[in-house]
Amino acid sequence: MNRAKAAVLVGLFSLPLAAFLAAGTWMLWENGWLLWLWWLYPACWGLGYVLIRWWQPRATEVATGTVKLPMYWTERDRQALAIIEAEQRRVKEIAADRLIEPRFYLEAANQLALKIARHYHPKTSDPYSSLTLPEVLAAAHLALEELERWVERYVPGSHLLTIRQWRTLSNAPTWMRVARDVSWLASMFWSPFNAGRYLLSRVTMDSASQQLQTNLLAWFYAMYLRHVGFYLIEMNSGRLRLGADRYRTATREFHSDGRERVDRGEAMAEPSGEDGANGSAARQVTIAVVGQVKAGKSSVINALFGEQRAAVDVVPLTKEIEQYRLKLPGRDDELVLLDTAGYADAGATREQLDQSRQAFQRADLVLLVLRANSPARDADVRFLAAMRDWFDDHLDQKPPPVLGVLTHVDALRPVMEWTPPYDWQQGESPKAASIRDAVRFNVEQFGPLLTAVVPVCADAARQRSTGIDEDLLPAITALLGEARGCAVLRTLHRDWEARRVKQTFAQLRASGWQIIQACLWGPNHS
Repeated sequence: MNRAKAAVLVGLFSLPLAAFLAAGTWMLWENGWLLWLWWLYPACWGLGYVLIRWWQPRATEVATGTVKLPMYWTERDRQALAIIEAEQRRVKEIAADRLIEPRFYLEAANQLALKIARHYHPKTSDPYSSLTLPEVLAAAHLALEELERWVERYVPGSHLLTIRQWRTLSNAPTWMRVARDVSWLASMFWSPFNAGRYLLSRVTMDSASQQLQTNLLAWFYAMYLRHVGFYLIEMNSGRLRLGADRYRTATREFHSDGRERVDRGEAMAEPSGEDGANGSAARQVTIAVVGQVKAGKSSVINALFGEQRAAVDVVPLTKEIEQYRLKLPGRDDELVLLDTAGYADAGATREQLDQSRQAFQRADLVLLVLRANSPARDADVRFLAAMRDWFDDHLDQKPPPVLGVLTHVDALRPVMEWTPPYDWQQGESPKAASIRDAVRFNVEQFGPLLTAVVPVCADAARQRSTGIDEDLLPAITALLGEARGCAVLRTLHRDWEARRVKQTFAQLRASGWQIIQACLWGPNHS
């Protein structure tokens, strides 16, 4: 639609409103009501100005407070978000005439890009040096594409707005003031009393219109920084190295509902391959079951499946990481359980300790199995410390949530009592109180290292089972969203490591002969 057609449509819609406004004003003047009703004009504008000033700190909150952070973001990513928010708050220091210049937005994006790059690469003099060309192109493509969709959806008339019209936006209050001044000067010839009304309206209307204009431009600028800054974080974190299409695929699958209901009775268990390549990696959640030897790890796995899957004995039988796949009925999602050998001060070899470390490096969620009737926790604390240190050295990875699973609760005092289920959170029986005290002890012992602690009993030999359906499965389900975030990061980084050499050879095969021709005979050779 061209501008002439748009002007015709605007005129047709505006003409009736203008006619009614003129007729209504004339009738009020003829009946002597205009003088009294006129006071609504400065009163409403004055109140509007007060509200604008009151709500002004919320201008950038539209761009910051409503953002739902991706579950796969690491702590370093969240710190980078603080840089973006600081730049958004600086909008109050920027003159309105700068906010209408396209070049200013490019300069702001460059400055923000440099600050975020220095955050991710603080030890290098040139923070851009490690970025690849596909990363930069993907970030620009995704940011501009999302900004385009946002403008089309939330900026009225954006499909008709030209650059020249955008630049004249800052002059709109000036035009309004000129038109108003002319009308008021003309009216003062008819009545000198209009001079007082003119001064009052100028004080209220000028302030309010200028504030509205500034807030509108500030809102747009803050949203611009949010969209650009988001993909600058994705770029510097290394998640765009595979390009925009692969990034979209991974994050779209991640953002699917992660609050699945895990039904143990209908689920099926299958041994899986070593690398789990048969399933869709982006739809898998890998759960590492770790803990001291003889803590009950295999028993917990068997209880989750509802049948004997992992070997159980009084001595450690797991010699290496065993992997089992739990399919969710009616969905493509699946849980991959890693059964480890365990660790302890004695009774576990160095290889078994290394296996536990390998397990948490591959895991999206960790189940730390703890024996309720054993207070020894030094080995568990050392394991969690090693896990924390590893992720401190690998800031591009997100630490998986760790869920404490307290086993052998049937062995707590009174030992001879066993009449489950127990209301261990609020129950008053001696056994319920013992379970509650054991949970509280472990929560205090580990603090923030554990996301939560749930008590279970999974003694199939004695036909004692409780807490699996009531506590463990709901706790796992609640953490699936965060676990998916870890899965996305592992998938993107793993795919990059697997494809970077292979893709180079594929590119050489596709364009090698053209490159040779261009080098030998120049670009115009055909």
